Amino acid sequence: MYKLIDVTPDTLDHGTNLVDSLILPEDRDAVRGKIYTSFVEDRPYQMVYRMRLPCGTIKWIWEQGEVVCGESGELLFLEGIMMDLSEYKAIENSIKEESSISVLSCRTANGFGLMVGTSAPMQTLYSQIEKAAQSSSNVLILGETGTGKELCAQTIHELSGRKGAFVPVNCGAIPEQLIESEFFGHVRGAFTGAVGNRDGFIKAAHEGTLFLDEIGELPLHLQVKLLRTLESKQFTPVGSNTPQRSTFRLIAATHQNLPSMVKNKTMRSDFFYRINVLMVKVPPLRERCGDLDLLIEAYLNANDTAGQVPQHVRAAMEQHSWPGNIREMHNFLERFFMFGDASIEGFDCDDCEAFFSDTDTPLEESVRAFEYRLIVQAMEKCRWRQGEAAKLLGLNLRTFQRKIKCHNLSK
Repeated sequence: MYKLIDVTPDTLDHGTNLVDSLILPEDRDAVRGKIYTSFVEDRPYQMVYRMRLPCGTIKWIWEQGEVVCGESGELLFLEGIMMDLSEYKAIENSIKEESSISVLSCRTANGFGLMVGTSAPMQTLYSQIEKAAQSSSNVLILGETGTGKELCAQTIHELSGRKGAFVPVNCGAIPEQLIESEFFGHVRGAFTGAVGNRDGFIKAAHEGTLFLDEIGELPLHLQVKLLRTLESKQFTPVGSNTPQRSTFRLIAATHQNLPSMVKNKTMRSDFFYRINVLMVKVPPLRERCGDLDLLIEAYLNANDTAGQVPQHVRAAMEQHSWPGNIREMHNFLERFFMFGDASIEGFDCDDCEAFFSDTDTPLEESVRAFEYRLIVQAMEKCRWRQGEAAKLLGLNLRTFQRKIKCHNLSK
């Protein structure tokens, strides 16, 4: 050990905190956390950290051992082995650099990785993704609904080379009474129904990426706890008194105006500044209509669709504002291939907006009329073969026949 860290036995004996002081400040908390957990849980520890030797050289150290306690349970000393990993780390970093170079050159003729588009706004986005992937800082992705924020986050994760999992979470889809246990996990008996230990999102994302979609939906009390976890890299499962560690990269996304939420006190300012280190902006579809042809072809390939979108339909699509962005475009194409070119003019992108604009019509009557129209279109497309029309609409035959009877439909 003395040779490994370049000190003499006398120096070590006269300075009990010498080894601790040699550990780099950014690794010191993690080392102390490992030792504390080993002491509390009475089990061996294993860790990797960096030391700056008295001569100024930085070494990577692998250490495995256990805490030796006295009769009263007090910590006496650590017993174990240490190994110099510096050469191995140099090789590992070299491999990572080569991998990063090859991965970061994944721009294709039609896009970037799984993302499609060659327009100027998308080129700007790709550059932002590349820079974010080379950093370990938290990322905030801004974009309207349906622009593909999760795909953007997943691309950053894959390019970053993190060995842990990509854990996507929709913050608005979790019931508030369950949200804490979903994030931090729980132990058996923590609450009614907790029949066993269960890991949460934070532990699942260890050494990976935690993606929080719709971050603006996160309750204030959870913002406080998550902020503490981001700062300390520690969390405590519900019902437990023992802290655990998780090192993860946070990527958050939203379509909301977070500065306004801070001003209105529905988001904590310290939490906002913690998540908003690197910002990535995903452009809406209306700003990249030049990518429509590529997006249509990507949809056809992904869905193994044999048909084609006629030029006059593509021209109409270019004129649409697409408030629902990529998601709306996919839904539109699905409807188009379901009902065919003959009905596209009567079922265009603004059809739903026009349908619901008639506020004088009772809701029940409007829904009934809309259902009637869908059934007729499906029947005409399938030449009034009920089985095929039912399958086209995703209904079982008995339900479909009941609706036909209800609407008094016959050829």
